Amino acid sequence: MHGEASNADGSVAVTVTSTGAVVDLRLTPEATQRPHTQLQQELLEAIRTATERAGEATPASPAARRLPPPRPSAAQRRRSRH
Repeated sequence: MHGEASNADGSVAVTVTSTGAVVDLRLTPEATQRPHTQLQQELLEAIRTATERAGEATPASPAARRLPPPRPSAAQRRRSRH
């Protein structure tokens, strides 16, 4: 699953996997005119938001669903009584 996010004006946009790996990064010319510290913060925020969105879209793993243990068969129940 992937998540996407951008800053308020759309000049910074990212696509990440559910683990936060950046798979796409788009910057407009306007983004590169910002002070480097502002651009850095906008990139990090977009990555965080996209990662959260990717995590929300990912179905829970079987381990996370915690199914109840299987019921013993009739033969297993008979053996446990002896």
